[in-house]
Formats: sequence, structure tokens, C-alpha cells
Amino acid sequence: PGLPPGLPPGLPTVLPHTSVASLKSGAAASSQDELSRLQLKLPAGSEPSTLLLSLPANTPLSSLRAPLAKALPHVSAFKTGGRFWLRCAFPAVTLDGNSALSLGELGLAPSATLHVVCSAPVR
Repeated sequence: PGLPPGLPPGLPTVLPHTSVASLKSGAAASSQDELSRLQLKLPAGSEPSTLLLSLPANTPLSSLRAPLAKALPHVSAFKTGGRFWLRCAFPAVTLDGNSALSLGELGLAPSATLHVVCSAPVR
């Protein structure tokens, strides 16, 4: 699968049905009561520049599309069901925003900072 331009080579890529929880040392299985606090860094020039969300850990990653569409109404990828990615610095990984895996399964609970990448993938 193609990655958006500008990502460093060699970054692990997580496809929609691949878990990265094992990449975090000591990642524990999340319960339904656990919350995931996410800090989403929006693309340069966005206002606001950061979106803070607190969601149940069993929320699918793809559910972030709605709040991103609201925060970035000018980005068609969120309105049309297009692809977008979320980059995580630790562990260094790029997540497919259309993933059905939960925030907890992806190791994003109890908290994570993600950079939103919504440019077209390189072919």
C-alpha cells in the first residue's frame, strides 16, 4: 500500500486489520471502561492546530473520521470516505485511518499523540 509523501522511509505501516499493540512494551489489553485520550496534531495551517479527544478504548480508529471532518471541513478525504493516515511517534508507526481495530487494540490507550496526514498516497 502506498504511503503519503513526506514520511520517512522504513516506518512500519499498519494496515486496516493489523494490530500494533505489541510494538508498545507492556501494552495491556484495554477494557471497555478504559478511556483513550488522543491529541491529534492537524496539518500545517489548520485552525485549530490540535484536536483533543477522549474516547472509549474500544472505539474503532475509523471513528475519528467524523471529528476530523468537522475540524477540517475543507479536506475532502474525510467527507468522501477517502484515505487518511495517523502517524505515531512512539512507537514509530503509520496507521491507516480506515482501520476497524479499536484504539486499545492499536496501543493508543490510555493516551497517544497522532499526526494527521491526509495527502494522497504515493503510487
